[in-house]
Amino acid sequence: MKTRRIFENHFSEENLRSLFAGKIYFSKSIGLDKTTAAAFEENFKGEVDIIERKINNSTYHFTTYRQMLISKGPKKYPREISIATVRDRLVLTALNQFLVSKIGTTICQTPLPQLTIQKIVGAIHTGGFDCYLKFDIEHFYASIDHAILIKKLRRKLRLKEALYLLTKAIETPTKGPDKEHSGKTKRNVGTPEGIPISNTLANIYLQDIDSYWGGRSDLCYYRYVDDILILCHQEDAESIKALLTKQIRKLRLKFNNKTENGSLNHTFTYLGYKFSDSKVGVRESSVLHLEKNLETIFSKSQKDSGKDLSALQLWKLNLRITGFVVGGNKYGWLFYFSQLDDLQLLSHLDWLIQRLFRRYGYNNSNQVKRFRRTFYEIRYNLHHTRYVPNFDNYTFDQKRNLLIQLGITFQSDNIEDVFHKLIIKAAAELEKDVQSFS
Repeated sequence: MKTRRIFENHFSEENLRSLFAGKIYFSKSIGLDKTTAAAFEENFKGEVDIIERKINNSTYHFTTYRQMLISKGPKKYPREISIATVRDRLVLTALNQFLVSKIGTTICQTPLPQLTIQKIVGAIHTGGFDCYLKFDIEHFYASIDHAILIKKLRRKLRLKEALYLLTKAIETPTKGPDKEHSGKTKRNVGTPEGIPISNTLANIYLQDIDSYWGGRSDLCYYRYVDDILILCHQEDAESIKALLTKQIRKLRLKFNNKTENGSLNHTFTYLGYKFSDSKVGVRESSVLHLEKNLETIFSKSQKDSGKDLSALQLWKLNLRITGFVVGGNKYGWLFYFSQLDDLQLLSHLDWLIQRLFRRYGYNNSNQVKRFRRTFYEIRYNLHHTRYVPNFDNYTFDQKRNLLIQLGITFQSDNIEDVFHKLIIKAAAELEKDVQSFS
């Protein structure tokens, strides 16, 4: 099929409606125009007509992105996330889908961190390397050079409508609360982080580096967004570091001061994992982050007449322990850290929860699930387990009964919507547990 036909199919009303229902409708993110997904849906056909007309004549313009800042901890600059309007998010989602279909998932999509860690563990256990190198690209998204990126895109795409949209998307500025920075001037460098095409463009930008180092047989190369890890021989470390630094500089990027060069006999961390003496654990800060979130469930709970943790809070706590599956995707702390082999940590977390029940005076600790059992279910019985919820398998009656059990109000004709919103919110909460590794 010709590229133009593929592009048109991705922006057809049928596909846009599917993307809206699956990826946007239940999102709470609102752009600067303050239009909600529900309000957008009321005039969906008219919005699609505008999208198709403006894309076809190359007059589509993205609304200035709304700035959202995410803390990275004390003494660190916050991460700037760009929030697009509903219409722009729909266009960008379809554009990203087109890029992946045209260029390929191997290049465009970032592999799951768990799979990367699994490969690292395997490489370490072979005993073929004695050294690791760790690099962190400084302000990666904010430093991507537009001219270099567009040149790389032109090597893969020649459709002017697609290139026009991509250029406009990365040039659109992000507006913060400071009125002196109104965001009316276009962005000259960097790509907005958080929009649907940001990770894809970042992967395309670094594709040549990934291909070169990933193709070498004398080392093992791993990259997750802006974090790079190389397993190699000590005698090669300096030359590897020099060449990679030179390649990065050609892309007008640079490494920050967190670059490491150490022996595999020493402890080091990567993506929240801790590697030490052939053991795979979890970085202390990642454990503390989870412990804090667990205690928040107890500290924010309001005691009613009884002394039990409420059904809703108990359900949230159990999901914090087991995670869940929905839409074929796995959410949860243990899903992310499923490659660890430090079982003492899991026993500690189970002990901590029992301690929290005692500290806050709740009696129904016998209804809480266990980290240690969850680990075994995820590793060895995931396709058959009933211990870890798989909401894709829930029947209509199970969804309704869960809402009743949790005390959530609903109408007979909106059970699916209420249930979906509940799970989307739960997924967002679980994502917070694994956002502190970078």
